[in-house]
Amino acid sequence: MVLWYLSKDPEAMKKVLKEIEEIFPAEGKGVKMETLNKMEYLHAVIKETLRLASPAVMLFTRKIEEDIELEDVLIKKGMLTNVCMIANQFNPKYYENPEEFRPERWFEDQAKQNDPFVFIPFSGG
Repeated sequence: MVLWYLSKDPEAMKKVLKEIEEIFPAEGKGVKMETLNKMEYLHAVIKETLRLASPAVMLFTRKIEEDIELEDVLIKKGMLTNVCMIANQFNPKYYENPEEFRPERWFEDQAKQNDPFVFIPFSGG
């Protein structure tokens, strides 16, 4: 999916290629984890892809353990309810322009604004 999103966003693709050229010298010295960790833009691209196209099942069922009233709706003990986690990934409350592929939203200063319990691309673990 990363390649698909990059193919749809030529500017993001250019930024990834530029980052690769800057971090990996032409003579090549092998790939090390510390080198990969320097690839901040690629990391943002991967996180944005996971936000938009999670590989996990994002709908799971829970049994209500006690009566709960949400606004004017009573959910009775014993009922089954579905939790749709992908809804958070597209909620404008958490992400500005949530339908857009914008890797920049994941840079350090902006990432601090994101609730860590909203972005769960692999569900609960």
